[in-house]
Amino acid sequence: MPQPDTISILCVDDEPLFLDSFQELLEQEGFAVTAATTVDEAIELLNTQYFDVITSDYAMPGMDGLSLLQEIRSRGCNSLFVVITAKRLAHIAIDALNSGADYYVQKGTDIGPETRKLAGFIRQKVTGGSTGHEIEEWEKFFRSVIES
Repeated sequence: MPQPDTISILCVDDEPLFLDSFQELLEQEGFAVTAATTVDEAIELLNTQYFDVITSDYAMPGMDGLSLLQEIRSRGCNSLFVVITAKRLAHIAIDALNSGADYYVQKGTDIGPETRKLAGFIRQKVTGGSTGHEIEEWEKFFRSVIES
């Protein structure tokens, strides 16, 4: 069980090999990481837990990463959102950031250096781990559910 001040991350990617490697790298950085291989699985987790950070692959079956971002933002979730993709198109990064993503990671042959940069960004933006924000986020979530 992670410590109360541990930063929690939900990683969503339909490529199991990448997801396992990325999860391991983030855990080595000291984060509590939960993995989901589908958007539906991620949404189920988001319905029951708060995460300080959500990382999502850009291109997935059913719903892409930007649609997932829009879905969680419409629910009042303000977790940091990171878009990850192997596609080397500048417009994807621009679209992600313009859509409200907080960070963008390009998949490559060695994701280690990018993961360390991401870890620094996360530590800079998230202080106190999930306990500091969990009550506020749950309140927003339940208010949005009731209003819907």
